[in-house]
Amino acid sequence: MELLEDGKFTDSLGREFDLNKYIFVFTSNIKDEEVNSKISPELKSRFNLLYRFSTIPYEEKLNYVKYKTNSMVEKIEQELQIKFTDESRARIINIDVNRIDNLRNINKEIMLNISNEYERISGGAQNV
Repeated sequence: MELLEDGKFTDSLGREFDLNKYIFVFTSNIKDEEVNSKISPELKSRFNLLYRFSTIPYEEKLNYVKYKTNSMVEKIEQELQIKFTDESRARIINIDVNRIDNLRNINKEIMLNISNEYERISGGAQNV
């Protein structure tokens, strides 16, 4: 609270830092209905902006999977001097995005599919 009120911060060595003109970002996973019970009115009154993230729409997730898969596959093809077939690419992008809520987990799924596809076909072969 003092930091937000005074705009100054003193570290453990006694050095004082002027934090005016800085932007502080607080994040939480608090549900909307719990905000008033979890965050004190004193702290809440110091926030200039509250923003709620919404879930990613289905179509945007599909577009992201296609974009990210192409990007990752092209990079792997260049670095490993291999070529993925159209069928391999189709199997890689075959992800049920309805069950995934965030891009981090979509990226994990893409990488898992790429690894599985490479392992399934190749064992080191040049055409995957």
